[in-house]
Amino acid sequence: MPFYDAIKTNYPNRWNHFVEDGWFVKTDDTSEQIYDKIRPFMQKTDSLFVSEITDDFKGWLAVSVWPWLRDKEDGKE
Repeated sequence: MPFYDAIKTNYPNRWNHFVEDGWFVKTDDTSEQIYDKIRPFMQKTDSLFVSEITDDFKGWLAVSVWPWLRDKEDGKE
């Protein structure tokens, strides 16, 4: 199973694939729990960075990503 399938399987309806190589996942899991679930499916060329996103964020993303980030409920695929 590719690591992106592991994200979809472990976090159904709680992820956003906003660019080709980037993912946001909404979860109450700790960064260690996320890492432990996803790492076994990663290849040597894959990268993983896990961080909590607070209400203090700014950036340049597709317009459709911002409401998803601001919504505290489950995400949409």
